[in-house]
Amino acid sequence: MKLFVGVDGGQTATQAVVGDEHGAVLGRGESGPANHVDEPGAEERLRSAVEEAVRGALHSAGLASTTLLAGAHVALTGEIEERRTAAVESVVHAERLTVGHDAPAAWMGAFAGAPGVAVIAGTGSVAFGRNAQGEEVRVGGWGYLFGDRGSAFWLAAEAIRRALDVLDRGRETPLGEAARRHFGVARLPEVPAAFYRRSISRSDLAGFARVIAAMAAQGDVAAAGLVEEAGRALAELALVALDRLALRRGGVVLVGGAAGDPLLRRVTAHELVLRGATMREPLAEPVVGALWLAGAEQGGRHA
Repeated sequence: MKLFVGVDGGQTATQAVVGDEHGAVLGRGESGPANHVDEPGAEERLRSAVEEAVRGALHSAGLASTTLLAGAHVALTGEIEERRTAAVESVVHAERLTVGHDAPAAWMGAFAGAPGVAVIAGTGSVAFGRNAQGEEVRVGGWGYLFGDRGSAFWLAAEAIRRALDVLDRGRETPLGEAARRHFGVARLPEVPAAFYRRSISRSDLAGFARVIAAMAAQGDVAAAGLVEEAGRALAELALVALDRLALRRGGVVLVGGAAGDPLLRRVTAHELVLRGATMREPLAEPVVGALWLAGAEQGGRHA
């Protein structure tokens, strides 16, 4: 029996699954974040996260950590650089190893190779799709400074930015007070100061999005407005991808840590329906999509 591994390395956590040539999952493992490429020690954290997750998946499947795999696909957020690929190659032992962006793995898990567009809404945001002719397109995914609209980081940063704008005018807001309490600071301006000196990480800041979602669910108008804006931004990513792929009434799958919020999903789905698209549930999670890519790249079955 040939064995494969798929890895989904994100900004919040890293997951790995071991499976057979038919794409069936035999074992799972998990570890910490594998991204933050601009921070000191990034390659070592990536190496450690991938190694721990793969080791856990092998152990869960009853296999030795030294097992040589037929194929492996490691999906990572952010751009794939040579140093990141080298870090992965040093800890994943497979006859064939590929390292790629996380969006294709999310798409493969969502559609098992069929036409459609997957939108990832996690710490960051990106859309990826493929049509029946094999044409591919990626939209967004430009990181927290230049993109990621609709993501958890965008929600958190935008809430704090707007609260600071009001504070400049001598007033406080419920969102600003919630941020101050969430990050345990005496004054709201301490939050950006802590982020700039890296005592608050990107994933830490993105965690405030859960508070915003909870406030929206409890009727806070400003919080609800932000979540709705995020939903529209995610729908726009999908619609641009559908248009470029000429998938006029195509299917869209929304995945990622921020994608589970009911209000965000309702708004995204509504915007898609207005433009003739539909939102559906994924066939499998992105890490299983990475496993299926590993099998497909080796010539095996992926679903």
